[in-house]
Amino acid sequence: MIASGGPFKPSLILLQKGGAGGKGKGGPAAPAAVAEVFDLSKVVPVNLLKEGPEPEIKPDSEYPPWVFTLTDERPILEDLVMKGLENVKPADMKRVFRLANKRRIKANNIATAKTS
Repeated sequence: MIASGGPFKPSLILLQKGGAGGKGKGGPAAPAAVAEVFDLSKVVPVNLLKEGPEPEIKPDSEYPPWVFTLTDERPILEDLVMKGLENVKPADMKRVFRLANKRRIKANNIATAKTS
């Protein structure tokens, strides 16, 4: 399963839903917190909707191969530039230019910042 591929170990998780309890400004008491227990080896508690089931974890064979590359380490800008731009893969070239542009903008902002 996806969760078992890395250092993450599936276990139980306890989530609380509901208010803090007690009365506030003379109004009715807020509902008490409801605890839910999830077995992380079967479901992932990421459902954004109030109702509906939590997504279940599927076998690795049902996920596309690119999902498993999301946690791979990517080289930093200096490593890519040290290789030489002619040796950088086309997929990393866009990243090189984006990181270089971001650095240039930050340096320009620092240089032109008003001193108080």
